[in-house]
Amino acid sequence: MALACEIGHFGTLAIALMYGSAQHLGRGEAETAAGELADAFVKVSEEHGHEGFIVAGRFLHSWVRVEQSHSEDGIAGCAMRLTRSCA
Repeated sequence: MALACEIGHFGTLAIALMYGSAQHLGRGEAETAAGELADAFVKVSEEHGHEGFIVAGRFLHSWVRVEQSHSEDGIAGCAMRLTRSCA
């Protein structure tokens, strides 16, 4: 993550944030860095207007909500992101 920030390349940073968030989620760490990384992923993607990464970041954020026991809200968010990305 530090190297991606240092390089300053949008794609490198976005991928690092995406995989970092997913890795924390996979380890059951939704209460810690997963949400922060997902939020940073969405923010940097919005700044660069990359729609695919924006959708992926919002999906990760919804997944964080599910893991934080906000199941209905999170699942609805995941379903909406998938529907929009397939349309």
